Amino acid sequence: MTVEEARARLEIVAARNREQYRQTNEHRAVVLQPLSDTLAAASESGLYIVWLAAGCGLPIACSNVAGLMLGRRSTRIEEVAIRSALGTRRGALVRQFLIEACC
Repeated sequence: MTVEEARARLEIVAARNREQYRQTNEHRAVVLQPLSDTLAAASESGLYIVWLAAGCGLPIACSNVAGLMLGRRSTRIEEVAIRSALGTRRGALVRQFLIEACC
């Protein structure tokens, strides 16, 4: 059913109610609005708040992760020096650190 058909049917019901209950429904009106329009208007301001929160939270999270990785690096300097002295190539060290960072 289209929105116009639904409005027409709902207006018929509202007219019957106005006739039957004149004291309470005399100044009442029926408004039919698609749910998608209502949700879009209501969620628009909420969406801006979510974007703002993400925009503020993402740099903080990135700096925290960077700080943790730098802290881990400073504790592993000796391990990297020993592995390099034993002949491990830089590519293998980088690959190991990337795997550890992802897991």
